Amino acid sequence: MMSNMSNMSNAIQYSVPQEPGRWPAIALAVIVHAVLFMFLWVGIRWQSDTPETLEAEVWSPQVREAAPPPVPVPPPEPAKEQPPEVTETPAEKPDIALEQEKKKKRAEQEKIARAEQEKAKEEKAAKQQADNQKKEAEQQKKLADEKKRKQDAMDAKKMAQQHADEIRRITAGSNAADARGAAARSQADRADASWSTRVATRVKSNIIFAASPADLEVNSAAEFEVRLLPDGSVAGVRITKSSGISGFDEAVRRAIEKSQPYPVDGSDRVPSSFVSVNRPKDQ
Repeated sequence: MMSNMSNMSNAIQYSVPQEPGRWPAIALAVIVHAVLFMFLWVGIRWQSDTPETLEAEVWSPQVREAAPPPVPVPPPEPAKEQPPEVTETPAEKPDIALEQEKKKKRAEQEKIARAEQEKAKEEKAAKQQADNQKKEAEQQKKLADEKKRKQDAMDAKKMAQQHADEIRRITAGSNAADARGAAARSQADRADASWSTRVATRVKSNIIFAASPADLEVNSAAEFEVRLLPDGSVAGVRITKSSGISGFDEAVRRAIEKSQPYPVDGSDRVPSSFVSVNRPKDQ
């Protein structure tokens, strides 16, 4: 059996029969592949084509007016910025500008000068008015002082006369029945006048006061009523009229007190009182 199989294998190896229909199968395979290639080619090309667009118009049997086309609204124009106005200043010539500057300076200087003149004029008028007022006040003061001086002189004369009359009355009363009455009164008057002069001189010599020029211009009298004791000492001093200068009034008071004791008069006795009149200019 083994030998039979080897004989069969030898026979198959050396004689292989040809398969029937080989070339038709190859041709069929080529045709099938060509058809498949054509199918793929057509399918890919069909999908890449752009589809056609169809347009259709709809018509209505009713007649209607066509709507007016919308009016296009133009967009608002942006606001234009106005360029700033440039005022051109005409160029002045150097000489004209310099002349105008000089005129302006001259006008300012003249204005200042006029203002100073007006101020000086006002100051001068004010000073003149003040001087006039001062002179008028001084004149009024002089008139008032003169009037007062005359009044003081009249008052002093009147008081002196009253004092003399009092002395005469006292003297006449003591010797009313005496035959020498007239001569005694005359002698007593002379004695009283002499006593008054001596007393006034004594008081004046004891007045210590440095009068100023203003005090001398006023020159008002200081009048004191002096009461005396029988021994000639001062019993009391009373001012009846001030000179208006307190220092001078006090100086007269001290002089009256310093002048005691006072002497006796022509009747050999000390008067009970007397009036002392003094002025600053009399010192």
